[in-house]
Amino acid sequence: KELYVMDSDGVGITRLTTTQSINLSPVWSPDARSLAFTSYMRGYPYLFRLFVFERRPIQLLAGFPGINSSPGWSPDGKFVAMTLTKDGNPEIYVLNIATGEFHRLTRHWGIDTEPSWAPTGRELAFVSERAGRAQIFIVDTEGANVRRLTFEGFNTQPRWSPKGEAIVYTSRQGAHDLWAINVDGSNPRQLTAGAGSNESASWAPNGRHLVFESTRLGSRQLFTTLADGSEQQPLTRGPGEFTSPSWSPRLP
Repeated sequence: KELYVMDSDGVGITRLTTTQSINLSPVWSPDARSLAFTSYMRGYPYLFRLFVFERRPIQLLAGFPGINSSPGWSPDGKFVAMTLTKDGNPEIYVLNIATGEFHRLTRHWGIDTEPSWAPTGRELAFVSERAGRAQIFIVDTEGANVRRLTFEGFNTQPRWSPKGEAIVYTSRQGAHDLWAINVDGSNPRQLTAGAGSNESASWAPNGRHLVFESTRLGSRQLFTTLADGSEQQPLTRGPGEFTSPSWSPRLP
């Protein structure tokens, strides 16, 4: 699995990595200069930073024994939240990019993973199994005021909307489908249904569209949709598997 970049209409596909290993979960930085991602290029799942438009070497962000995964940039680009197992249980940590210091955000026996920052920078959504099965929770940046957001299904991959009013996530209630919910827990609504699995959504910077992966055509391809789930259109139809899309901020 290698990383690629393409235009928002699906053309201009360009390969970014040639590691000949598994590269996962790319996430654009807020300034659109770089991608944080998990890679097995050194044999273990470490977190790296790739500078997309600059001739700079790939930077190691986290290389602890165990899992280093699911990066999420803070809105100001100064921090990266992630999942680490360096202290045993999968927990969420926050890396200060300038100092290299790590701050542990969650402390629970259940698995905590997949952090996604609110556009205010004051809260994060994340996935936790502390309730018995995977559900979406919200926590402030000090690690306090944890509240549960979802209660039905098996829910993962939360992505906070650019305007801050909603969170889209993947829910397994039979098949995998995209759902959205208001940040106060009201109005959970299903965005995709029908053939195949639909997951791993990413917001357009204007908050009007989503890109996601789906198996409805047989292989994993990328689709776009309006934020209400209407006008779903294929973005890719090529050979191979297209997964884990991340919609960039507006490029300079």
